Amino acid sequence: VAVIEEFATPERLQQPWDYRAHPPLEAAVRLSGALAKGARSLLPGAKVTLQDDGARLATLTVRNLDGLVRQVLAWGDGAELVAPPEGRRLARQVLDRLSAALAREVAP
Repeated sequence: VAVIEEFATPERLQQPWDYRAHPPLEAAVRLSGALAKGARSLLPGAKVTLQDDGARLATLTVRNLDGLVRQVLAWGDGAELVAPPEGRRLARQVLDRLSAALAREVAP
């Protein structure tokens, strides 16, 4: 039971961006507002630095960029994927598809 409890700690849980989908990439996420103070728990293992405006910049290595992009988008406007550029492009593609879907008329 002790071994199971050890693996159940948040620091030991595999995050969606940890899945081995591709070689490691360096990523950066900016967290502001209510998300800023929770940066270390939201992005376990990331290096977190305090920004002049109170936001936190978290840098981390990811192996599944799509997983990180979707998580950052789920956090809302208090989170911004700063790097890598291909992650920002992927986020824009997801948002563009969502915007197009929401623009279509829905039959009652």
